[in-house]
Amino acid sequence: MRSEGFHTLLLALVVVGVVGWTTALVAAPYVLAHPDPATGVAFAATGTYLAASLVCHQLPERSFHPWARKLPVCARCAGLYGGALGGLLLVPWPAGARRTRAVIAAAAIPTVATFLLESVGVWDPGNAIRFAAALPLGASVAWFVANAARGVV
Repeated sequence: MRSEGFHTLLLALVVVGVVGWTTALVAAPYVLAHPDPATGVAFAATGTYLAASLVCHQLPERSFHPWARKLPVCARCAGLYGGALGGLLLVPWPAGARRTRAVIAAAAIPTVATFLLESVGVWDPGNAIRFAAALPLGASVAWFVANAARGVV
């Protein structure tokens, strides 16, 4: 059995990772839209786009464009990460293994449905729906990961 301090450290790393990544995704287009050559922040923002390219297709037409700059991830990925941020608020409710599987499966339905309907050419849901459909899946996975870090799954 691991110590409580170990689980606290793991949970802190999960929280810092989710908050840091989500913040970087929103900050990157802002920084590029408001450049300040005196700092290296634009370099970090560019690094965010590069890192995001490893996990997302980054198609401009499927991305939000705040500050007239494309987000580093598509709308669906933005929903997953935004949902993950919200999912951290659910951490006080413990996740049993059986309950977790059911919650994640149910939360995946909107994302899977929009993806499949879009893939077969039946429906183009648009970015707002792609984003909203991904929120529950991102939240439920973050809830599970954070509870696993706490040692309660």
